[in-house]
Amino acid sequence: HVSLTLSPRHILIYGGTTPEETMLDDFWLIDLETGIWQQIANTRGVLEPKIGCTMTLIQDSIYVFGG
Repeated sequence: HVSLTLSPRHILIYGGTTPEETMLDDFWLIDLETGIWQQIANTRGVLEPKIGCTMTLIQDSIYVFGG
């Protein structure tokens, strides 16, 4: 998986693998104050499952590179 700090309170997590090594393409947002995890829909199009990638925030857009 890869993670990105969106604010002091929120971290976005993407991808990774299951214990059986199935690649994942899901996004999760964790609220560090409440400990609540929320699955986030990808509304910007298809993003193939990735591992070994990086993610960055530029202005209001999130970019996933590599994998």
